[in-house]
Amino acid sequence: MTMFELPEELVSRLNELGFALAEGDQPYTFIRFMLGGELRLLIQAVRADRWRVGLASRATQEPGRLPNPFLAVPLERFGPSPDGTTLELSAAGLRTDLLDVLEDCLLPGWDMGSG
Repeated sequence: MTMFELPEELVSRLNELGFALAEGDQPYTFIRFMLGGELRLLIQAVRADRWRVGLASRATQEPGRLPNPFLAVPLERFGPSPDGTTLELSAAGLRTDLLDVLEDCLLPGWDMGSG
């Protein structure tokens, strides 16, 4: 594995959360379908220990609403915006913080229809 490849355990956990890898290069693009639309997760290596993660929902009636993986937003300022949310994480944070935020905070709300 090179420093810019996603760890296999991260891809496996994202699969368990319902995300499928749609494009496997920079940025990595994962899609999770939900009622009335989809979630898109873009993951891009910035340097050896930094990753940018873009997350946005796109309703079937709202074509073109995607995350911007090039605008870093610190994790502590995580929040929704019209264009999605972008986080900058360490390699360790990619394996822990990202999964925690998705599994414990975001996906339950989206799955209940409030996303």
